[in-house]
Amino acid sequence: MEREVPTTNEQKEAQDEADRGRGEGAPAPEPASDAFVESAEIQAGLDPDVLTDEQADRRAD
Repeated sequence: MEREVPTTNEQKEAQDEADRGRGEGAPAPEPASDAFVESAEIQAGLDPDVLTDEQADRRAD
């Protein structure tokens, strides 16, 4: 049976980060889109890709 070598806190932190998959260079997880919130934003005219008729008329002038 092998004896585990004691590690410093920095080494332990690096091992823990690697185990979690969030070490240096790991991409941050993207937040999931909430369909209800997205729909409410579009209905409120907050989505820049969706124009109301009134907004389109103003931009055409």
